Amino acid sequence: MQILSAQLRPIGGAVSRGVRNARKRWAEREGILLLLEAPGGLRGVGEASPLPGYSAEDLPAVLDELRSFLPSVRYLPPTPGEIEALCAPLRSPSARFALETALLGLLACSLRTSLHGLFQPAAGPLPRSGLLQETHLDALLEEATIKVERGLCCLKLKIGASSLDRDIELLHALHQALGPAITFRLDANGTLSPQQAASLLQRIAAVPVDLIEEPVAPSDWGLLAPPGSSRAPWAADESLLSLADAHLARPGLDAFVLKPAILGFFGALRLATRAIEHRKRIVITHLFDGPIALAAACELALSLPAEHLLPCGLDLHDALHAFPRIFLPQLAVPGFLVPLLEPGLGLRGVHR
Repeated sequence: MQILSAQLRPIGGAVSRGVRNARKRWAEREGILLLLEAPGGLRGVGEASPLPGYSAEDLPAVLDELRSFLPSVRYLPPTPGEIEALCAPLRSPSARFALETALLGLLACSLRTSLHGLFQPAAGPLPRSGLLQETHLDALLEEATIKVERGLCCLKLKIGASSLDRDIELLHALHQALGPAITFRLDANGTLSPQQAASLLQRIAAVPVDLIEEPVAPSDWGLLAPPGSSRAPWAADESLLSLADAHLARPGLDAFVLKPAILGFFGALRLATRAIEHRKRIVITHLFDGPIALAAACELALSLPAEHLLPCGLDLHDALHAFPRIFLPQLAVPGFLVPLLEPGLGLRGVHR
């Protein structure tokens, strides 16, 4: 099938209250929308939204690479494997993710199936987790309550940005207010020392914590004691970019947190498959990117075996306010990711 046109459009803008991790805060999110058109009115969309200070590439470099590469994309490859091979020369993971998503969505539309249907039809809804961004107790409790009322049973809290003692106090307050049915996930973004990480496990033993993501810096991973019977296993996230092979062989590491926006769709899919073979559990999550990238990440999660997935970090997030408002059918059921009934990414209104 011939590609009739390829368009690139800027998207994004200011985020009213910003978004943050344990190291940095972002006041705006910007990206590039890629639109492919084929005969019969078929269209595929992708998004490249590198996160400044986190992604290896910046937005101007991504735009330049896509502009240079797209003239060579004249036909839709007939299989996902051939799409992967076509996109492999792109150096920027953000650019590769955008083009992979657009081509896979176009192929899925031509076959009248969802994007995840190209790989493995989802058996049913998958639970998702939500990120807490407030830092003061009253606001944090209000934010958490709203998310629980929207059906979420797993809430993620960033720790390590300032006082670990304060973070632990907030966690205990949340647990006391929300009750035992709510599970928590902690993310330190590599800010803790091995001693702090060990102490943290002891101090939160009474709280249901399913994972502690990226507890220490990459150089300290070997100093972490295996969690054993701990209720808070370790998970690798950003260190996967440099330590994926070492983490696969690490017996005390329980889960991989994968962001297709920094790995590419196929890069994340391949790493998830390898991790599952090594008995690691999987979390698919976002990079505070826009709705198209979020929908693609949902489709990636729905492509994986449900029994190997933990609640994925694919809830609505504050940075979406910077992007065009698009209804995401994958998030239509409160608290869950749901398989699409429409072809491709299932997005409406994005093609205008």
